[in-house]
Amino acid sequence: MSQRLCFVSQRYYPGDPRLDTQVDAVLKAGYAPDVIVMRGQGERLTEVLDGVRVIRVPSLTRQRAGKIRYVV
Repeated sequence: MSQRLCFVSQRYYPGDPRLDTQVDAVLKAGYAPDVIVMRGQGERLTEVLDGVRVIRVPSLTRQRAGKIRYVV
């Protein structure tokens, strides 16, 4: 049985080249990675992609305030 490894990132998987490269390297080294990432529009909460368990959390979007609110 492979050792498990967990990535936590404020990015999207698959789709972010840096995270994709890191996960591919871990897979080639024989680990079984879990990836906790942000959830994009219409993506499933959990799934397994090519041996990678992906857990997605809702994206926290920052809403900018108007100029008056900044002054207050």
